[in-house]
Amino acid sequence: MIDAAIQIRRIAPLSSVQAGEREWRSAGVPPSGPMDDFSHAVANVLVGNRPDTAALEIGFGHTEIAFSEATLVAITGARVEARSNGVRVPGWRPLLIAADSTLTLGPASAGRFAYLAVAGGIVSDIWLGSQSATVHGTGPRALKARDRLDFHASRLPAAFGQSVPPRGAPARIANWWADAEGLIDVFGEAPLRLMPGTHVPLLADRNALFGRTFTLAPTANRMAALLDGEPIAARQVDTLFGTRTHGPQASASLFGTRTHGPQASASLFGTRTHGPPASDSPFGTRTHGPPASASKLEYADHGSAYQRQSQTHTSELISEPVTPGTVQLLPSGKPVVLLREAGVTGGYPRIAHLASIDIARLAQRPPGSAVRFESISVGTAQWLWRWRRQRIARLAIAARARLGL
Repeated sequence: MIDAAIQIRRIAPLSSVQAGEREWRSAGVPPSGPMDDFSHAVANVLVGNRPDTAALEIGFGHTEIAFSEATLVAITGARVEARSNGVRVPGWRPLLIAADSTLTLGPASAGRFAYLAVAGGIVSDIWLGSQSATVHGTGPRALKARDRLDFHASRLPAAFGQSVPPRGAPARIANWWADAEGLIDVFGEAPLRLMPGTHVPLLADRNALFGRTFTLAPTANRMAALLDGEPIAARQVDTLFGTRTHGPQASASLFGTRTHGPQASASLFGTRTHGPPASDSPFGTRTHGPPASASKLEYADHGSAYQRQSQTHTSELISEPVTPGTVQLLPSGKPVVLLREAGVTGGYPRIAHLASIDIARLAQRPPGSAVRFESISVGTAQWLWRWRRQRIARLAIAARARLGL
């Protein structure tokens, strides 16, 4: 039974309700979910919820929320100055909020996203199996002032006493907390860990992402984080893959041009010079343009000289699946890290992949932050992911015991 509500009086930009990921990638729907999934999970288990229960993700700015009934809450993530009825309250621990109370959060002094979990979870619209909002696309929208969010006024934990706090009373603060802030590195001091991507051979220097400092661009949002810095040089795609000129049942080279073979056919990017009649080409017969052996990526224009373009980057490739954490190289030579609301396919080279445990750490860095990388193996990244899941599970057991649930 829904018998309590949160009234949004003021809300920071990019704030929304976030729960678990949306599992519709096969239909082209971004997964969404919390930017910092670790802080989101810890906030939930501190109040006795499942780690993926719907909670508030609060962006950088001022927020003011009113509670109609007493409830247990927890604030995690970015360092914010939080006050309940004007009295400052700490983060990373349970707080018993009285009925008719107001909770305010100021702009973060470190980090970017704060998380507010309510015992029993937020009640909101479910779209394609998840309550997670998609701020930059279709689905549940971002929060705005005067929104009302329902929640269940659950039984108050025995750890806070049996009496219900008077309406408007100061918050009761637990004498225990989760020592977990260090895992999200809100000060952005540690390097982020990368695994090599499928297209790392395209880089002129395979270690180009390491040993340098990038800057998080102001455009960073829930979709992606663009990194400013010295452009990363890349090889020409056609020189990497070369041109296939012979072989049994030879077919079109993806990035070059076949010039002979039993079943010679048109190159995807080039020109057929013999084989079946030219009119058999699905795009008709080429009568002008670069020489027949030229690939799409080899020539910059259709001028008479056909000068090879001098590039420090590579062009787009055939689109392939991408996930949060994929690092792509843009034509400008700048790397971009895909985040929670990125599309499910991409045509730029995938030069690396951010360890899943570090997506939360990148999400907590505000625009203008320095970003450095270090190399990590797939096996180590998987071990770290399992270790973090186990830590959340142990914290959940301990929290429920402390709360008397």
